[in-house]
Amino acid sequence: MKSYIKPWEELKFTDDYMFCKIMRDKKICKEVVETILNIKIKKINYIIDQEELRISPESKYVKLDIRLEDIDKIINVELQNINHRGLVKRARYYQSVSDVESTQKGLDYNDLKDNYVIFICNFDPFATGSPYYEFENVCLKHNPALKLEDGTKKIFLNTTATDLSKLDLKLQSLYHYIKSEKVESDFTNSIAQKLSSIKLKIKERKYYMTYTLKLMDYKKKGFDEGLQVGRNEGIKFGIERGTREKTIEIAINLLKNNMTIDFIEKTTGLSSSEIEKLRENIEDYKV
Repeated sequence: MKSYIKPWEELKFTDDYMFCKIMRDKKICKEVVETILNIKIKKINYIIDQEELRISPESKYVKLDIRLEDIDKIINVELQNINHRGLVKRARYYQSVSDVESTQKGLDYNDLKDNYVIFICNFDPFATGSPYYEFENVCLKHNPALKLEDGTKKIFLNTTATDLSKLDLKLQSLYHYIKSEKVESDFTNSIAQKLSSIKLKIKERKYYMTYTLKLMDYKKKGFDEGLQVGRNEGIKFGIERGTREKTIEIAINLLKNNMTIDFIEKTTGLSSSEIEKLRENIEDYKV
């Protein structure tokens, strides 16, 4: 298995490691989220990068790029460079796990905070050409304008979109920076400056190397385990196939020696219907 470590000097805002580092700057993170959602965030209580959440030890864990909490909101931000299957279901799961994890025992349901999931995608997740997808629960029958207003939203950005005319200028500048690193505003200039300052830190470079080496170890371990499982399954399949072919060979010989169906069934373990089928096509077999 070949692995590739992207050189430190080539890292961009859209690389997972650098994205998490830059978004740990509360001022930048606040401005990015406010620009995407077109809302004001009062205060970021905490920002945790690559946080793992799970409802119970047996449940599937959630590994989030950025998770922040405003006074009345929970916002999860995820960078997506590859169009993995199940993106929509993952958004649903993120919200459910985040709700459960943040709900204290005895809390009234009405006290649940608004819950946003943002996917910044370097591809078009719904293949319509739209730059911005926003989903919330609405009434499908009789009154589509009626919203459930349960406080949840799922946002998907398609940063590869060519027509950004429906987005405000500040959000357009973020798309342009993500797509081509073009700095068009004070907002994206702050991101670019932060990126440059991180790259100048020798300690950060060492952290990145440690991070990538560990990531490679995890991937190699997963690859090796998958390869071994594949080998074991292949050996098992080969044995089963060989045993099956030998059983058919025995049954054909017994048929050619005019043995009864009942006798062949007991001897080989084949069903009577399988043996009858072999008898009908016996000329096709060379044993």
